[in-house]
Amino acid sequence: DATSPNRIAKLHGTSEDLLRSSGLAWTFVRPSMFMQNYLMSAKMIGQGKLFEPAGSGARGYVDLRDIVDVIAQALTGPGHEGKIYTLTGPEALDPTAAARILSEELGRNVEYTDITREQFEAAAVANGVPAWNAAGLGELYDAIRAGHAAIATTDVADVSGHAPRSFAQFVRDHRAALLGS
Repeated sequence: DATSPNRIAKLHGTSEDLLRSSGLAWTFVRPSMFMQNYLMSAKMIGQGKLFEPAGSGARGYVDLRDIVDVIAQALTGPGHEGKIYTLTGPEALDPTAAARILSEELGRNVEYTDITREQFEAAAVANGVPAWNAAGLGELYDAIRAGHAAIATTDVADVSGHAPRSFAQFVRDHRAALLGS
C-alpha cells in the first residue's frame, strides 16, 4: 500500500501503483517472510539461540525456491496478467514454533528470545545493515508482532502445481548451514 506507514510496504505499494499505471502487463508476486532469512542467523541458531522482536506473532514463511517456481510459471505460462499472488508456506508459524522445528530438525535445542525492536535495529546496524533499512525491518517486525503476517495461502500450489515447502523441509535441506558446518 503506497499509503502505508511502514516504509518497506510503502515502497512496494508505490512500485505496484507505478506498474499498474504504466499500461504494461503486470503480475505481482508478494512473498511473505523468506525462510532463507534464517541462513543469515545460522551462527546464532547453531549456538541454540534465536532472537527476534516478534513477540508471538506468526508469519507464513515461504521458501525462495517456491517463489522462483511461481515466478517461472508467471513468466512462461498464460493467464497471469493482472494477478496478485501472495506467497506463503503451508502454515503460519510463530517464532516459538519455528524454534521448536529448528530444534527437532537440527537435533539440538534452539531457544527463542523475544527482543525489543530497538535491540534488533542496533544489532542489525552493528552488522552492516544501513540504519534506514534496519528501521524498516523493525517496522515489519512491529506488523508481525501485531499479528498482521499470520497468513497462509494456496497461491504457491495454485500457480506452481506443487505444495509449498514446509519450514521443517527447509531446515532439513539447509541443516549443515544452520548448524554452522
